[in-house]
Amino acid sequence: MERMSKPLPARHHTAIWKRYVAALKRRGFLLIRLDKNTTWLADNAAALAATPAFSDVAIQFCVSVTVLFTLPL
Repeated sequence: MERMSKPLPARHHTAIWKRYVAALKRRGFLLIRLDKNTTWLADNAAALAATPAFSDVAIQFCVSVTVLFTLPL
């Protein structure tokens, strides 16, 4: 009977995510690619010239970045 060996551990396993995210923040560079057809302003933004109204997609994107990277808006 052939004995199975243990699988080798991953080479680039990140065990301490808090330190990893902090190191990424210290690097100071973040590139996010967006679809050029994304609508940032809401449909009624032209009527509200004094205060810009952002689309739901724009708000969801900003909140996602805030939550993922624990950054202020």
